[in-house]
Amino acid sequence: MISPKDFIFWDGPVLDMVGHATHISGTIGEDTNNGIAEAGIAYNVKIMPVKVCVGFWEIQFLLSAGGSRGFPPVDAGGCDVASIVQGIRYAADNGASVINLSFGGPQASLMELDALNYAVGKGVFISISAGNAFEDGNAISYPAGYASGIKRRHVSWRCRSVAHAGLLFEHWFVCRNLGPWWERP
Repeated sequence: MISPKDFIFWDGPVLDMVGHATHISGTIGEDTNNGIAEAGIAYNVKIMPVKVCVGFWEIQFLLSAGGSRGFPPVDAGGCDVASIVQGIRYAADNGASVINLSFGGPQASLMELDALNYAVGKGVFISISAGNAFEDGNAISYPAGYASGIKRRHVSWRCRSVAHAGLLFEHWFVCRNLGPWWERP
């Protein structure tokens, strides 16, 4: 790991109480040819953990540490725009070549779009999840909704038909032209 940074809680180590970032990092950077589990897609990669969201378990631990009883709502947590913007700029300024954004929400923010354009302008590949709302009509989710507004040397492309567990997911990528198998939006 290189240059970890937590924009939510403290200057200490980056902790992933939800587990999603750890899972994604493992999928990307897992060792290969070692007879253990699977092979990562970029097994010599250096991971830069940047925390910009707070999840259910972090809220639960904070409430419990403060003496509260019970549980927060199941959908408790989120990502504030200021932390997202700081995290994107931090990663771009500290040498990230890929930034994965596995979050989304219904509100657009010019500050977020500016941060994405800043990172792309520094040559960063941005991977943006579009959410898991297929059954609800795939409403526009941000930052994925910015894909056509991200400028500079890169082109917005859409990769479709990634099937998992019987559901259809759609992910947006901001990237250089990777080949004819990418479908233009």
